[in-house]
Amino acid sequence: MISILDKKSSNYQQNNIPKPNEAKNKGNFIKLENLTTNLKITDNYSLEKNKIYENLDKQLFNLSDPDEIMKAKAQAKKREESLIDKNDLCYTIQNLDKKLSSDRKIIDLLGKILLRTKYDDLKISILNFSIESKNKRWLNYLIPFTQNERGDKYSPSILHSIKSKYSPKIFNYLLKYFDYRELHILNKMVFVKGGSFKMGRNNMSYRKPVHRVSLDNFYIGRYQVTQKEWKEVMGNNPSKFKGDNLPVENVSWYDAIEFCNKLSKRDGLTTYYNIDKTRKDPNNKNSYDNKKWIITLDRGSNGYRLPTEAEWEYAARGGNLSKGYEYSGSNNIYDIAWCYSNTHGTNPIGKKQPNELGIYDMSGNVWEWCFDWYGNYSNSPSENPIGPNSGSDRVNRGGSWKNVNASYCRVAFRGKNCPTSCYDYQGFRLVRSAVQ
Repeated sequence: MISILDKKSSNYQQNNIPKPNEAKNKGNFIKLENLTTNLKITDNYSLEKNKIYENLDKQLFNLSDPDEIMKAKAQAKKREESLIDKNDLCYTIQNLDKKLSSDRKIIDLLGKILLRTKYDDLKISILNFSIESKNKRWLNYLIPFTQNERGDKYSPSILHSIKSKYSPKIFNYLLKYFDYRELHILNKMVFVKGGSFKMGRNNMSYRKPVHRVSLDNFYIGRYQVTQKEWKEVMGNNPSKFKGDNLPVENVSWYDAIEFCNKLSKRDGLTTYYNIDKTRKDPNNKNSYDNKKWIITLDRGSNGYRLPTEAEWEYAARGGNLSKGYEYSGSNNIYDIAWCYSNTHGTNPIGKKQPNELGIYDMSGNVWEWCFDWYGNYSNSPSENPIGPNSGSDRVNRGGSWKNVNASYCRVAFRGKNCPTSCYDYQGFRLVRSAVQ
C-alpha cells in the first residue's frame, strides 16, 4: 500500500493538512491489505499493547528453553502487529486522496471494515470517504451496512436512522442510490455474499459428482413469489389454493420468465431476459414443449431473474454461513418446511423458521423453478454456472407440500419438469445480480 500513501502526499501539501505519522499509516494499510481473522482495531492501542507484553512477561517467567522463549516473543510481536489504533486509522482514511475512493481494492478493503467494526467514528470516516466515489461497487457494502443498522430490514426509516446517527451528508449520499422504490424492492430480498461451496451429493447418480462451484454476490427473494405479487404484475391468478400471502403456483417456467421481465419494467429496472416467441429454440429437445421460445440473457442487467441451480443450492445451504444442514435451515424438516406429513396444500410464506441467511421456505411449500436446463454436473463450469446449453427439462428445487418422501426437500435434491408444465405444487422465487 506504499503507492497509495505516496499518491496522497501531494494532497497534504495542496490542502495544508499536516502529515500523519507516515510509517505508522503505511503499517496500518499493510496490515489492512492483509486482513486476517486476528486483526483487531482498538480505541486504546497502548493499553492493548501493554496487555500483550504483560502476558508475555508471565509466560517468560515459566520458560527456560531458549527456543520456547523465542517462540513466545515472536507470538507477542505478531499479536502486536495485528493491532490497529482506531484513531490513527480514522485519521489515515480522512486524509486519503479522494481519487482513491473509486479504487476497487480500497473499496473492498474499507467496505469489509465498515461491516465489521463496532466504532461509530470509524464508520463515519469510511462513509464520508465513500461519498467522494462514483463507483457503485460501494453498494456491495452499503446495502449490507444498512441491513445491519436496522436489524436486516429495509424501509425508508433506515436512511433517517443513519441521518440522525451519523450525518445529513451521508444520508443525502445514500438517498442518491437508495430511493424509496429501491428500498421497497430490496425489502424482500436477501444479500448473498459470493463464495465457493461443494455442490451435489454422491449418494445418487443424478446428484453426482460433488464438485466445487464459485459464485459472485447476488440477491435472492426472502420469500417465494406470492399470489398478491403475481396478480399485481400479471393481472390474473392461476393458483389452485387461493390467498394473497400464499405462494403462486400452477405457473410454467415460461410464465416465471415473463413475470421477471414485467416486474423489472414496473420497477424501473433493465430486463434480464430477451424473449423471442417468433422462432423455435433448436436447443430445446422436449417434444411436449409447444412453445420453445428462444431466451437469451443480458447478464449485465439489474433486473429480476430466476436463480441458477448453483445459486439456489448455495443460498439454500446458507451461503457462507452454512451449518451443513440436510434441509434449508435445519436437520429437522418440520422446523423449516411444509411437506406432505404436516399439510395438504400450500401455506402462507414465512411461517416456518428461516435458514442461516434469513431465507424462508427453500425446503417445502412449492417446488421452485431454476433457470438451468437439467443435465449432468460433470460438464458444468466451476464459476457462475448457468447449466447445459440444451436439454428437455428445466430444473426445479426444494420439494413441496405434495412430496410424501421428505428427501425431496433436501438442499441437494434435484427435480425437473417440462418448461410448459403447470402444477399446484410448483412456484418460484426471484434473484437479482449484485453490482460488480
